[in-house]
Amino acid sequence: MPDESPFEVEAWLADWIAALPGFGNVASGVFPIYVPSSRALPAITYRRQSTKRTGSNQGPDRLATGFFEVRAWALSDKAGYKQATAIARLIRVGIDGFRGHQNDHHIRRTVLENEFDDDTPAVFNEEGREVYALQRVLQVSLVYSEIIGNLVGN
Repeated sequence: MPDESPFEVEAWLADWIAALPGFGNVASGVFPIYVPSSRALPAITYRRQSTKRTGSNQGPDRLATGFFEVRAWALSDKAGYKQATAIARLIRVGIDGFRGHQNDHHIRRTVLENEFDDDTPAVFNEEGREVYALQRVLQVSLVYSEIIGNLVGN
């Protein structure tokens, strides 16, 4: 019998990034939206930008396309830029074109839609001093099965 629980794609994305080979060598963690002030850089954040769901006259087809932004954060210097670029490369190589399963949930397709540097100032407190951080941004779309089961109408 298929798992009828909703698929938490955000949790899958965070776990998937953290499980990439070499991840522990390049980042302090994967966090939703913000890097906690207690964590050192480099680090990774993710956030859902939007979700598109499709269906027909018979109802939803249980497929969703989630658009996510994954950010590699590092100190704003030459070494930090190299770190952010290395983290982005690790994610890009692993996620672009990925297809796979988690229980009865399917990641049908992943596409790296865009990648760019964000120069929005971000200030972190590192060892008692304020430092600027830079961000390499990856915009990713994930097409996945979204099991709704008996949650429809509740």
